[in-house]
Amino acid sequence: MQSVYAQKETYNWVFGQATGLTWNSLRDVNATGLGGGVTVGSSTTLKSLPVELISSISTQEGCFTLSNSTGTMQFYSDGMNIWKNDNSLMTNGTGLNGDKSSAQSGIIFPYPISTTKYVAVSVGLNLADNVSYNIIDNNVVTSKNIRLNGASGSTGETVTSIRHADNSSYWIIALGRGTNSYLNAWKFTSTGLVATPVVSLIGNYTLGNGACGYLKITPDGKHFVMTTFLDKKIVYGDFDNSTGIFSNIKVVTALQNSPYGVEFSRDQSLVYISSNTGIMVYKADELFSKPNINDVTQKIYSLVNDGIGSPGALQIGPDERIYWANYNTRGLRIIDNPNDFDNPMIYSVSNLFIANNFSFQGLPSFAANWFQGNSEVKRTVCSGYDSKFTVTVSDLEGKLATSLKWDFGDGTIIDQPITTGKTSYDMNHTYTVQGTYRVTITPVKSNGSALTSRKVSASTLDCEIKTNRMIRVDLQNGQ
Repeated sequence: MQSVYAQKETYNWVFGQATGLTWNSLRDVNATGLGGGVTVGSSTTLKSLPVELISSISTQEGCFTLSNSTGTMQFYSDGMNIWKNDNSLMTNGTGLNGDKSSAQSGIIFPYPISTTKYVAVSVGLNLADNVSYNIIDNNVVTSKNIRLNGASGSTGETVTSIRHADNSSYWIIALGRGTNSYLNAWKFTSTGLVATPVVSLIGNYTLGNGACGYLKITPDGKHFVMTTFLDKKIVYGDFDNSTGIFSNIKVVTALQNSPYGVEFSRDQSLVYISSNTGIMVYKADELFSKPNINDVTQKIYSLVNDGIGSPGALQIGPDERIYWANYNTRGLRIIDNPNDFDNPMIYSVSNLFIANNFSFQGLPSFAANWFQGNSEVKRTVCSGYDSKFTVTVSDLEGKLATSLKWDFGDGTIIDQPITTGKTSYDMNHTYTVQGTYRVTITPVKSNGSALTSRKVSASTLDCEIKTNRMIRVDLQNGQ
């Protein structure tokens, strides 16, 4: 089963002191080894890294942005202001309830079933208890600082989002702190906010009344990890993106360092947590299934040689690398192969990587669903036999797509209608000649415009399957 998803919504990042990165242009950059699978101090060239993007933001931590499906920046924010892609302030885009020193000062997602509107969530510093949303329509903030009421505990510092299992609505998720701590999940639908949140009790933990850390949901919507910086805790467990309920919640309290950033490898097999001393890596299947974190396969990399002292956020890029903020420098740290538990290659790129301005602690927050994966998949089929290709699609209703265009690379093109509520589509095809074909699957809107395609390489062979003649089992391209 393959996934079709437009991933260019994350192509432009804005963070730190008037800086950012764009994957619309790429460059090769000299890098220095920091550890893991590379020798400390060794030199290499990392290819196809993003180019610096100049912005109007000035933020120590909180920042968030969103591009469209073609990779064009739409807008960005520090939680207090919203700027357009030309770096000018958006009309009515000042005075939002966030704070640039809030770890996750907000997040942006498309307004369900709309082609022009977006929802920008913002939350303030420490225990501001002011999580709010703002409506953007055609580059104008039309509604501002609408409070999300009903939260258990005091909100602040930590907020995220992920698409609902219905592939249209979104969950807005905020930590609530106090004598007990909670995770609050509000559903935002095409008709607006569902006023009453789904509340899940974490337990009798204050979880840091001051500075906090990052909360992230796995792209498949099944798990979460959250850090609290000041009181050195990690919270993790399961999430149900159909109900908004968090369960099997575990809290780690005996850490010697202060955790801050969280990220998952692209294949979701590993969990990375940054701290003020280095980075911790856990095997995800064990983390979410075993009752004690001490029984989870893990590795810890201390990076004292890199002058670490202030924590830095972690964020996976469109190139599947994990980027790691490097406080008050003109560079970043990069985990070049984050799917490899045994030998993650950790590098530093500095000096002229961010030539004009500085990185600080934060990197932009994105709704988790943008990272469901979009790498090319290869498969082998038999020429002369009928082969079934299956694809899972996401948010096609939200993008108003009406059909899938299947181009099998041999001159055969088929249009398949999209059915409301359906996410899995099949298409059979027979290749008559051996070779390698590029299968391109493109969602198409009613006006004929195309969204981002998904590609699969199909290598066809002349398959001769020899079996016992008494066995009458069809072995041709079994799925």
